Amino acid sequence: MRKEIIQAIIKPYMKSKAFQNKGMRFIKDMGLFQIEVEIQSQRYYKEEHTENFRINYFCFAVNLQNYRVGN
Repeated sequence: MRKEIIQAIIKPYMKSKAFQNKGMRFIKDMGLFQIEVEIQSQRYYKEEHTENFRINYFCFAVNLQNYRVGN
């Protein structure tokens, strides 16, 4: 069920927002930043006939040492 939810709902939504898909991780390069969204299933708090997910967000900054603003 988990894979069906990801394939039918989450993957198309993230793709419409310009995220690339690598397994359960979605990545978007925004130039100075990279955003990653990772989806994990929750096994311990699952009730019968339900699916629980944990969504982890990561934001990485590129090396700003050589980046110039303006001129």
